[in-house]
Amino acid sequence: MHHPDQPNNDFTVCLDCIKDPICREALKSLAHCENECVVCNAHTAAVVASTLVPSVAGIVRKAYEEFDDTIYEYGRGMDLPGVIKRVLAISDDAICERIATLIFDNSEGQDRDFFAAGVRYKLQRRDFDDQESERVFAAQMWEKRANEFKHRRRYFNRDAKEFFARLFDVALQARNTGLFKTFDVARHMVPAGTPIYRARRVDSPSTRDALFKNPEAELGAPPKTIAGQNRMNASGVPLFYGAKDIATCVAEIRPSIGDEVATGVFVTTRELKFFDFTRFSMSGIKNELSVWNDDYVERRDTLILLKYIEQLIGQPVRKGDTDYIMTQAMAEYIRFDADGGFDGIIFRSVQTEKGFNYVIFSDKGNEAALEDTNWEPGFPVQLDTKTNKKSLRLHRIARISYEIES
Repeated sequence: MHHPDQPNNDFTVCLDCIKDPICREALKSLAHCENECVVCNAHTAAVVASTLVPSVAGIVRKAYEEFDDTIYEYGRGMDLPGVIKRVLAISDDAICERIATLIFDNSEGQDRDFFAAGVRYKLQRRDFDDQESERVFAAQMWEKRANEFKHRRRYFNRDAKEFFARLFDVALQARNTGLFKTFDVARHMVPAGTPIYRARRVDSPSTRDALFKNPEAELGAPPKTIAGQNRMNASGVPLFYGAKDIATCVAEIRPSIGDEVATGVFVTTRELKFFDFTRFSMSGIKNELSVWNDDYVERRDTLILLKYIEQLIGQPVRKGDTDYIMTQAMAEYIRFDADGGFDGIIFRSVQTEKGFNYVIFSDKGNEAALEDTNWEPGFPVQLDTKTNKKSLRLHRIARISYEIES
């Protein structure tokens, strides 16, 4: 708790002692003097506390709200020094107390009540009546952007690029603490030699003959001239789609009873880095957003969207001209603009209960190759003929099951 009678002589805090990088950058313009830091005692560029107060008070007002934790979530609230400790990421409790006193002493009117001793706080957040209401909110965020793509502005869409930039910036900061280590949620490394299954309908004797004559080409990604649009790619932009198991890869092509289907086992030829959408529904995900971000509120809402994004990108749609445009744009952003250099995407199958799908981007080509009209994109996978002698198999669809919701 902060005390109005505590000495509040002006003092300085160096930027190195402010551990929030966004905050440090925001306050850099205020660090004019070179004085002794009250936290670390170093003589370096520092911010005078009195000039720090307006910025910190404004951030607390924007991102926090009063909270009576004697009734709800007992003890989960924070006092003002505790809030300042989070906002500035300063480790010294006594300094946070002094800054809290300065904020109170310089406040007026309603702010004086808001920053008074004894007030408890919590981060502002959207309140939903139930999980379904939260899911609907996330779906509306997604659909709003999808409708803009479909019906208003498809190319050179600055708003869409900002949306994806924020979405993946927040996603790439997510961490999950497991039993033995903390790991990135989005980044999923798949080692070389990992099996990936792919299927194709055998609709004629000539197709069967072609498959056995050249299984790698016939089961692999289609040539660019005949590549049709799919969930993650536009027409003419081939990607390699596969699944983690045979049952899922067969279900994904939606065969009918009596159809003959060929399946092949491919293996990755090098370690691949995937953006894994399936992990965002796991429990234990931590994502410490900085309240100093100008778009903090939008980032806070993005965390809600990420909880449901694998449902949204995997939902079945009618394969029309625009039904896949949102996921296609998203995949293109991951491929070319997201930090990290991703080789593909992992998302959950809607055809099987526990199935996963892989989408693999083609290897980066050079400009000279693109100028060659005969150039075809290559993928970091190959048919597994070494460890799996029957990498190509034929199957007859005997039965299909459906699950019906009321």
